[in-house]
Parts: sequence; structure tokens; C-alpha cells
Amino acid sequence: QRLDKNQIESVYSFLSSNLPKVFGPEVINKKVLLVILEQQAAVIEMNEKDWVYRRGKTSRCFTLVMEGKLEVRSGPEEFISHSGPFTYLGINALTQKHFKPDFSAQVLKKAVLLLITKESYNSASKAVKLVKRNTMDVSAFPKSMN
Repeated sequence: QRLDKNQIESVYSFLSSNLPKVFGPEVINKKVLLVILEQQAAVIEMNEKDWVYRRGKTSRCFTLVMEGKLEVRSGPEEFISHSGPFTYLGINALTQKHFKPDFSAQVLKKAVLLLITKESYNSASKAVKLVKRNTMDVSAFPKSMN
């Protein structure tokens, strides 16, 4: 399953404005993030009682809830909270070498989730850094050169 154009724009706006240190334009430019959302991100349906994350089990995916509801148990007391549409989990899976969540998340109500893997994110980050490194600011040169 893939996102339609309106969903892609909505998700892009949400990620870039709510998680600027990971998805902001200075980290991943708009075109690259749109390609990830259109071509590489997985959109999956999960049923009630399915596990999205398990405490201590390594994960390589960031998750954005598109539809449905998750129950999240966190902390030593397993404090319960609920996550609905446009809430996210596992952001550290994209930035840490070995992400092991300190929480568990289980589907309460049939859910549609957007998953971005660490591999997709890393290749996009590298591409953006390469482009930045190879782009020269021609305004810095004397007028006779540009």
C-alpha cells in the first residue's frame, strides 16, 4: 500500500515541522523526503493485538500512526498511554546505532502505519550531505566568474 499525493504532502508537513532535527529541510530536503514517502516508506495495516514494538527488542523502523489506535506501555511501571493518528514512535531507530525501545506498543484498534527504515533514512541523509558538499555558492565568486 502507498500514500496518495495529499497524504504524502500532509506527512511531509507533519514530519518536517514536528521533527525538524530529523526531518527538517536542513537535514533532508523536501524533494528527498518526498521520494522516501512516495517510494520507500511502507504503509501497513495491523490488526488488534499485533505488536508494533516490544520493549528491549531491536528495531530499525520509525512509525507514524496514520489510522487506528495503539496502546503504549512505558517505564518500569509500564505506564499506559494511547497513540492515535499522527503520533509517532521509534524516532531513535533512525538516529541510534542499535535502537532498543524502552516501551512496548500494541495495536488496540485496527491500524494503518507508515514505516521508515533506518536504511532509507541513512541513504537519504547521505545523498543530501553529498549534494550540499558538491554545491558551490556562485555568488561568492567575483562577478567576472559567474
